[in-house]
Amino acid sequence: MQMISKLITNQTPILHLESNCNMHRDQMQELLSSHNVIKYMKMVYYYQNDSYYYKEKHGDLWNLILLIEELLGSYFASMKSLPTVQYSFAQVHGKYGIVSKNFKTDENRYYRLEQLGLKQGKKMNISRLKTFCNSVENQEKLEKHLLDTIALDLYMLQLDRNSNNIQFQKNKFTGYFDIAPLYDYECSGYGMPFYKLYLEHCLINIHRFHLQYLGKHYPYFLESLQFWMDQSMSQAWEQIADNYHLNLDSPLYTNIWHYYQEKEKNQKVLLHKVLKSIT
Repeated sequence: MQMISKLITNQTPILHLESNCNMHRDQMQELLSSHNVIKYMKMVYYYQNDSYYYKEKHGDLWNLILLIEELLGSYFASMKSLPTVQYSFAQVHGKYGIVSKNFKTDENRYYRLEQLGLKQGKKMNISRLKTFCNSVENQEKLEKHLLDTIALDLYMLQLDRNSNNIQFQKNKFTGYFDIAPLYDYECSGYGMPFYKLYLEHCLINIHRFHLQYLGKHYPYFLESLQFWMDQSMSQAWEQIADNYHLNLDSPLYTNIWHYYQEKEKNQKVLLHKVLKSIT
């Protein structure tokens, strides 16, 4: 029995996926924005004529946490009005997992950082990304989205926000430029001491000197960090479980709650030290 099935109830909304997408390799590569089509194509399914990206995990609690991190990341991103995929529980061949709908539309063009001529982790990426905007208002909105993404990834201790896990979109008709819906929150750590803090990040590598740069040049970044200081991961898990009608009486639900209670404590200590070092 999959561990995740212990959380599922009769009231949990479940998508029953129909079949794997039967696409040409070039179409699949464009959909996934990755050259590693073979690795990921088996995760793409059809549901009511739309394509969905499916993930399932097996094994112990730590593997299940990877799926829960996806739910938590999407939940937190929505709190800050960040573009993000939304997840649903799904079933494929009797096994449970989670899915997100393909966010790509015909009205937008999509880019990875390198396709915009930029390099991962550089501190000037924020200002350079703003040059693709079509107005001052667009620049201000993009800047907030970028800073909120960096702050959220620091709060969740995102270990895998490389250029495959964040995209940008430009409207073909209006020229409006923004981050595309965020996805892939699963590779989030449990804790990291401040003196060892270093996260490779597509937008800007997160370490002491870059954090000082962000605090000096982007006051809103401090505001965003303070926002996450005031949040609760364990309470977010409670709300997520309620939203999906999960089994609140399961010991597994309680174990996950305790995991996030401890991770929350770790991250509040880390963010407090970060804020102290840059203010």
